[in-house]
Formats: sequence, structure tokens, C-alpha cells
Amino acid sequence: MSDFEDFIKPEGQTNVSDSYQLNPTSVIVSVVFSLIFLLGTIGNSLVLAVLLRSGQVGYNTTNLFILNLSVADFFFIIFCVPFQATIYSLEGWVFGSFMCKVVHFFINLTMYASSFTLAAVSVDSLLHHSLSVTLTAACMISCYN
Repeated sequence: MSDFEDFIKPEGQTNVSDSYQLNPTSVIVSVVFSLIFLLGTIGNSLVLAVLLRSGQVGYNTTNLFILNLSVADFFFIIFCVPFQATIYSLEGWVFGSFMCKVVHFFINLTMYASSFTLAAVSVDSLLHHSLSVTLTAACMISCYN
């Protein structure tokens, strides 16, 4: 199916949303995803506002890691959560093949950005910790000799 076939509805075919019936599970899922969307948007917006405020917070490694995680989470909340909510609420994907590819691209992009940022945080922490232990041990050895 090409991307242009999504815009043209052949005769005799119905859309999934044409035969939609409200059930309690879809209401619960919609409420839960709405809360996730609302809290995630507010929380990440506050983090971004604090980190990007001019002159308030210095641009050190820790702040850049937090900024990167917040941007990745914000993009996930904005571009992925609403579409995932419709997958669970409706009986199928109603946005076409192009949007399916875009949403899955953003899901993978934000997942990799968060994973690699957390890996970089651990390597940075390991390097700082091992460097401070090495310097402390070297200082103790040189002081006692």
C-alpha cells in the first residue's frame, strides 16, 4: 500500500473509526494516557524551563545529560503517547502508513537517545569516581612515602 492510497478511500471499504463502539476499557486507557501526557508535558516543560533559563544554571556535563534526557522524554510524550493511546483505544491504526512510519521513527529515536544518554551518564560517573579514587590513592601513597 503506497502512501497516497491512505488519502483515497476506495468504494465499499469502511474505516475502523466508522464502526467504533465505546467500551469501558478504552475509557480507562484514554484517561491513563491523558494523565501520562499531561504530567509528562508539564514535568519535562518545567525541567527544560529551569535548564534553559539564561544564566541561572551553568552548562556542565550533568546539566547537559539532564537536558538531553528531558528533550528525549518530551519528544516521546508529544509525538508518541497520543498515537499509542489510540492504538489501545481503537481497534486498529487509523492514521495511515506514513504516520505509522513517523511515529515508530520517533519511538526508536527517543528510546536510543535516552539509552545512550544513560550509558554516557554511567561512563561519566565511572570515570569521575575512578579518577578521584586513583588521585586519592596516589596522594596517600606519596604522602606516606
